[in-house]
Amino acid sequence: MRFLAIRVAAQAALAGLLLSGAASAATVGFDGGAPKKGEVYAEGGFLFGEIRIVNGNCLAGSCAALNDNESFTMSRADGALFDLSEIGFSLLGEGKVVRARDKTPSQAGGNALTLTTDQAVSVSFSTSEFRHNKDHVVSLDPKLFTGLRSITFSTGAGGNVRLDNVFAASAASSNAQAPAVPLPATAWLLLGGLGALGVLRRRPKA
Repeated sequence: MRFLAIRVAAQAALAGLLLSGAASAATVGFDGGAPKKGEVYAEGGFLFGEIRIVNGNCLAGSCAALNDNESFTMSRADGALFDLSEIGFSLLGEGKVVRARDKTPSQAGGNALTLTTDQAVSVSFSTSEFRHNKDHVVSLDPKLFTGLRSITFSTGAGGNVRLDNVFAASAASSNAQAPAVPLPATAWLLLGGLGALGVLRRRPKA
């Protein structure tokens, strides 16, 4: 009986510690169904505004689609900060390629996917660097895509893009803002477990 009580108390204390440090992570595959016009798409704890979801030319299953000069914005459903570490995409066709006199594509031309953070960081992936009509999976620079409030995905230069398998996690700096379990509840779990251990230590031996 004494062993069981100690075990329960220890598990409660451990649960409190684990829950207080939990960080949510998700790989968004856009497989939750297409939202109606004007609706916000939600998956894995993230929200996507003004998004189109299709079933063709995707890395797997469904994916987000962006035609020329289209965009959508990603943010956490709870408003907390997040890190974006990896995306999968395909640039369908070359788009409006701007070519130099020697017929080589210009760095500014071609189908392109652009990521712009709320911190005014902008990074583009275009057919001048990534082969068109081919699936690409890219790891993002953590110095640029950490602690985000929101990020906008957009296209230009005749863009026709498919975006899939977006991997994101809650930022370390946002854990205090949006813990997996409210902090008071976590504290009670921890204190309850420690208190139970203290009571058992003070009980006289039979």
